[in-house]
Amino acid sequence: MTTATPPADPAGCLATPAPAPCYWRQRAEQAEAELAALALERQQIRQRLHHGVAAGNLDPDVVDEILTALGMPPLRRFWTVRLQLAVTVIVPAHDADGADDAAREAIDSILNTVEAVDSYSDFDITGAGPATPGDLADEQREEHP
Repeated sequence: MTTATPPADPAGCLATPAPAPCYWRQRAEQAEAELAALALERQQIRQRLHHGVAAGNLDPDVVDEILTALGMPPLRRFWTVRLQLAVTVIVPAHDADGADDAAREAIDSILNTVEAVDSYSDFDITGAGPATPGDLADEQREEHP
């Protein structure tokens, strides 16, 4: 990298018309070009590391450490998160077993319609309390076998 001597004009841009391009403008354009080249190199590094992980040639945890050391965010991954939610569901049924089945079906239906969740694979209700009878349900809406 060569350095040019700045012109006598301290701002480098006051001469009208300027006999030579503005020194500081050239330096700014050169710095912008170098930053753009650096951003492209960082993008290419990230893509190559991503492809290496996708091909199974690189450990994703090691790649995340490399990216973090370079000041870049880690690779996006799919994560499995186990949530335990306490949910009270009120459903019409003839008995406690029917209420338990109806509640499970209602929760399953809700989880299938949520767009934010791509999929859920572990539908395990642990610690479910006993079904507690309540007010009468509308007989007109119930299907009889």
